[in-house]
Amino acid sequence: MFPDNSLRELSAENFYDFPSARPVYRSMLEYLNGFFETAWSVQTVKSGDDSLRVSLIWEIINEGWRSFGCISAECPIYWVALSKKMLETKIMPSNVFEYCKVIVGGFDLERYQSRYNLPDYDFLRLEHDLPIIKKGLAAYPMTEVLPPILESAWEERE
Repeated sequence: MFPDNSLRELSAENFYDFPSARPVYRSMLEYLNGFFETAWSVQTVKSGDDSLRVSLIWEIINEGWRSFGCISAECPIYWVALSKKMLETKIMPSNVFEYCKVIVGGFDLERYQSRYNLPDYDFLRLEHDLPIIKKGLAAYPMTEVLPPILESAWEERE
């Protein structure tokens, strides 16, 4: 999905090596909530076919290409927020699901907090949400996983 970094690179220890991190969890959740409140998104979530529903996730990742696909201190936080929204909406493209399971599943919030000292509003929300999200991803029924975002969709991006 991301030609500059593999899933393995995005799930490695690299997230904890930056001098600082911007608090982005709350703002990303606000962005995602606003995105999914648009009339088109509401209609697509309710009655769209699988390819239309998957296209919603493609739009989010495409808009935030660098946030999701480049190694940064904030990258795992973007994946946590996206995972939360995908679990809420039950829109889980298979290739994005793999990234969520690996990146979010391996994310160590305590280590992250000791390194970056997030403000309380982000840390406390992450502390509450992260175990729920990890459990939701681990228990997500494979029968509900949607088709992947096609690699050709990423090529069209360039």
